[in-house]
Amino acid sequence: MLNLHVPEGINYECSGCGHCCLGWPVPLTTEDYVRICEYEESAAGGASGARAAMRALDGGSDPALTKFTHSLEKRADGRCEFLTEDDRCRLHVEAGPQMKPTICQLFPYNFTETPSGIYASVSFVSSAALFNAGRPLSEQNGLLEQKWEQFRRVFPEGSRNWSEIQLFSGQPLKWDEYLQMDSRLLELLRAEQPEGIERRLAACSRYLVRQAPRGVDFERMPPVEARPKVVDQLLVKWLMEFYLTEDVYACSSFDLYSQALFADCAKPPPAVMVADGDAKCSFNQLLSFELGLLEPDSEDLLSRFVYNKVFGKLYFGAGLAGLSVLGGIHHLLWLIALIRLKAKILCISQERTRLDFQEWAEIVRTLERRLTRVTYSAESTFALEILITSPERVGRILTIAR
Repeated sequence: MLNLHVPEGINYECSGCGHCCLGWPVPLTTEDYVRICEYEESAAGGASGARAAMRALDGGSDPALTKFTHSLEKRADGRCEFLTEDDRCRLHVEAGPQMKPTICQLFPYNFTETPSGIYASVSFVSSAALFNAGRPLSEQNGLLEQKWEQFRRVFPEGSRNWSEIQLFSGQPLKWDEYLQMDSRLLELLRAEQPEGIERRLAACSRYLVRQAPRGVDFERMPPVEARPKVVDQLLVKWLMEFYLTEDVYACSSFDLYSQALFADCAKPPPAVMVADGDAKCSFNQLLSFELGLLEPDSEDLLSRFVYNKVFGKLYFGAGLAGLSVLGGIHHLLWLIALIRLKAKILCISQERTRLDFQEWAEIVRTLERRLTRVTYSAESTFALEILITSPERVGRILTIAR
């Protein structure tokens, strides 16, 4: 029997918004390619333009993509070839969901295979996931089991390697030990309290730090000229540009330039500014502008985003870049800080006091799109572990993002 774990409080049913049909090309299996081309040619009574919209892939070296032989390219406006004017998939409307590319059928479901079973989650690129719209995932076990079987057929490489997880860099952690910590982390994240999700993540950080042996030094920065607060600022600047890039679709870099970041730390600039498009803010401006607690629906969005990542094991180890558990929790805290800082920059530059829910949702969507594309090198993972594991730095970042 399938040991499927489903998160509570996460809802999803397709809203038909069409947002998932924009931007990147969709990879196709051979079966997808043949099925769609045959359908289009049959519907057209002969030749159709379907094959011209599909590009043959060269295979590449990524074993996760070996099942894909073609990609469905986008039109000049970034929309899918099969997206109608009213943002509906023509293949779905005319021939049913089974006619769509397999990747489209699987979206936005994620499945993480672990030694203790399969953990389901959803991508927050989806509008319905952002709005928590539809039926709870916990009421859709039958559908999720079908999606998992489909997922496994497309990605048959088997379970991810969870044998080398660490509490923090250099401190190995057995899976059973992690599960005990995981239970507590989820309790802390779902706790009923008025503080924002960043405070609950900080509680998770304190809990994990207490699990470390006495005397562990988490402030392991190489000798640099920059003062700690300047390193904080440089890290904010670099991660903001990396994760919340102005045009995710146009960005071709999926790894953090860690050497350049350390070079900046070694010889810091006279002043650090954080930019969002044409808008620029100093850290004094960011510190003087306080967001405070957000509106309930926006706070709920950020809480669900974090909970979904932690429940789905998508924030550390085989789930993300080989980060340690503590590094992964701190990375999530940094992501929430970046979201809040992006909101601050928008408010300051536009002379506003608040963003509405739709604006918060679009920031989260941009971040999630980026997270699906990043492929950290071992060097970048090492750099992140050094830079974000510090509890003191976490505290300072919380102050900037408050």
